[in-house]
Amino acid sequence: MKKTTLVNIILLLIISNAFTQNKQGNTLNAEIFADTPYRIKKTDEQGNLKPIPIHIFAHDADADGFSILLMSIDISIKNADDTSFGSPILFNDFSLLQFNSLIVQKSLSNSDLDIKDFESSMYQQSANHTIEFKETNDYISGTEYVDIDSKYWYFTILIPEEKLQGFDDNIDIKVYFNIDWSVDDETELRVFRTDYDIPKIENWYRGDVHYHALFTQNSAEIGLPLEATKLVAKEVGLDWITTTDHSCDFDNYGVSTNSNWTLLQSQIQNLNNEDGSFVFIPAMEMSVNNSEGKIIHALTYPSENSVFSLPYLGDGGGDLSSTTVTSIKLLDTLSNYGGFCYMAHPFAEGDEISFAVDGSVWNLNDAGFPENGEAHQSAGTVICNNTLNPSDIFSYNANELFKSNLVGGQIWNLRNTMVTSDQNYNPWNVQCDTNIAPFSELAETETANHIFRLNQNFDVTNFLWTKGLIEKNNNLALQNWKFFISAGSDAHGSFNYSNTDLAYGIGDISDNAIGKLSTLIYSENGMGSNGENILKAMKNGTTILSSGPIVNFGISKAPNNTLPEILIGSDTVLNYLELSDYNLIVNSQTSNIFGNIESVNLIIVTENNTFQYPLNNAQGVNSYNIETVLTDIFGNNDIPVDKYFMMRIELKTIKNYGSLASVYNKNSENFRSFTNPIWVKFNSLNSLTENMETEINIYPNPANSILNIRVNANLVGKTCVIIDVLGNVLLTENLTSVASQINIDNLANGIYFLRLNNNIIKKFIKN
Repeated sequence: MKKTTLVNIILLLIISNAFTQNKQGNTLNAEIFADTPYRIKKTDEQGNLKPIPIHIFAHDADADGFSILLMSIDISIKNADDTSFGSPILFNDFSLLQFNSLIVQKSLSNSDLDIKDFESSMYQQSANHTIEFKETNDYISGTEYVDIDSKYWYFTILIPEEKLQGFDDNIDIKVYFNIDWSVDDETELRVFRTDYDIPKIENWYRGDVHYHALFTQNSAEIGLPLEATKLVAKEVGLDWITTTDHSCDFDNYGVSTNSNWTLLQSQIQNLNNEDGSFVFIPAMEMSVNNSEGKIIHALTYPSENSVFSLPYLGDGGGDLSSTTVTSIKLLDTLSNYGGFCYMAHPFAEGDEISFAVDGSVWNLNDAGFPENGEAHQSAGTVICNNTLNPSDIFSYNANELFKSNLVGGQIWNLRNTMVTSDQNYNPWNVQCDTNIAPFSELAETETANHIFRLNQNFDVTNFLWTKGLIEKNNNLALQNWKFFISAGSDAHGSFNYSNTDLAYGIGDISDNAIGKLSTLIYSENGMGSNGENILKAMKNGTTILSSGPIVNFGISKAPNNTLPEILIGSDTVLNYLELSDYNLIVNSQTSNIFGNIESVNLIIVTENNTFQYPLNNAQGVNSYNIETVLTDIFGNNDIPVDKYFMMRIELKTIKNYGSLASVYNKNSENFRSFTNPIWVKFNSLNSLTENMETEINIYPNPANSILNIRVNANLVGKTCVIIDVLGNVLLTENLTSVASQINIDNLANGIYFLRLNNNIIKKFIKN
């Protein structure tokens, strides 16, 4: 019951400013909101309806002397195509034990971080509300409430099977907060339930390389607790997350930057020790200065050999301050700890760090790429190539192309396909209010659209890949010449949708959320108890980018093999004479969630050209003979030899929503997957004969009837073969000692090659 006295009305007008926005609206004062995963599996392995978790989070409740006097919460659900909600869900028919089992992930008292203990709220079931709070009794009005007077207070409530019976797959949720002495709040959400699994491939683990948790707290952004994140991440199909909270935020709360970083590492260690079903990795989104002195972001990861050894590397100062840490200083410092870096959202117009913090993007400084202000190849305008300032990417060391510890770029960031700038707590307009402008599709021609930004990032990445090929082919001793790519949601909590880009009533709400973009890593030995194998795969580029479906590929010499020996991220040198023996193994996977495969394309990049070669759209494993593919692309005589080129795979699916278009607010949607490259060089016969004197000698040369062979002891027992210029095998001999002879009397006069141990080639003449 609300107070109606004159004093209360005056207080109401003052305090209501504290609740003008919710769900991460980041007001000047207190806020409380609800969040739930946008997608969950409808049933468990036994066919029972899975509960829907709803996370409740109070933030900045201690601000400006105000607190949240929360009396009760009402949760209502309906089918997404219904226009109105029924009565709130009640649990007065549950036993106390049953009710308590629904309340999980409760905040624990922490004076350093100013977290209020949830248990002290005196929560209970009710005949009138979903949950009530009895911590404090207002002696004037007699109302009871919990006085949330700390910075953080949170819990998760599970809506159990009993309350979900009879509802459709797609459910709307209204969470209403009954607040004393203030305007009540509510959050409205939409959950898509499915009986289909998210696509998987054996030994590949899906995760997010860019995600913000509780330790991201500033004037425009917040994150959510790790324990709630773990539950939701598993629901949407993730196996791991690297927490990349802002380095500049670590002095916005708690005792000190270092103690906060240590606390985060400790929380992650504890959660990882609970079970092996999900892994967190402590990482950091560093705010650093680029060559122009403007803020850019660097995703900074620890060593796979010592996950918790990376110290706090930033200088704090808050999100609106400058930094003294440069990108060069960061990359140099990582050498001391075995860490590595991916550039965060590095090059695109829509990914530029806000002007409010004097932000920018990573700078190329390369005359071979269009300069700032010129047109991008895909669309839009170049902003990442100021040739007047030094490069943030290229090394000053002549023996390496990219700077040490700079592994690649997170070129796919924040998957927003729909936006609204209207109701930040109700973007789905779940009650069909004609006064609300709900989510509408964001055109791919808009700079903020994730595909627009991805295409611009690919423009630059293709340039870097080509430059790497040219430099490596000119200098085989060159190091750090490969460039890897990754994908991350950049979600700040954002379990259902995101209004991170909405602050103080300005900006947009988007459909980006946790798991909407992911990076898959390969490991035959699991993720590692603390993500050791995840970090190793990220560092080696054995990774796939995905917004749902997956495409994987590799190279195999074994016939009918479905598990390639040469993996994504590798650079390999193969024998041109054995070209026909090698196959591309491509594995394409989707599910009903992401629709049917629309295209699978092999992309080949050489020093001079980029080629796109369509592959089979069929789901599953498909094998392609490399010689056939390369001949189709280059012709019989122009297949690259003695020079590296690279190949990668792109996949796109299409999901048609049909009768559910009004529920999804769109008729159809594309989902994609991109592999990292494999770098390949086919050695010609001439190149294979070079520099082999320490391994094998043959004489005389030219020879008449006997060819003498002398090898190092490690090659004794190996098989050698003699082949003609067409690659035909004419003689085979096992070497039984370091000195052997082969009778070549029956060979016609001409040029021949002796191949040993599959790759050592010597040329000789028979006369």
